[in-house]
Amino acid sequence: MRSILVVFALVYLAGCASGQAISPEQIALQNKVDGIVAQELFARKLDERASYNVHTDGFVVIKFDDEVTFLTYNDLVEWMRARPEIKGVRASQMGREVCPVRR
Repeated sequence: MRSILVVFALVYLAGCASGQAISPEQIALQNKVDGIVAQELFARKLDERASYNVHTDGFVVIKFDDEVTFLTYNDLVEWMRARPEIKGVRASQMGREVCPVRR
């Protein structure tokens, strides 16, 4: 009986994990966009004033520190939105969306 439960649990977990698999292309895009964003944040001296997450489709969610000015984050968000590799950007600061997503 115990072995049947173990087999069932493994089959169940394998089925759950397969729905979350990402393709090599998605991984490559995610890594490429991550590199672009990290490099630009570093170049603008914002690497310690912002945190971000890159989705598998190349969409970036970024959160700015309270001290980052409107001009600074708006310039960066516009720069990111102009990059063809970056599929979209959602930016927030102090819990508020600062640069709404354009559709």
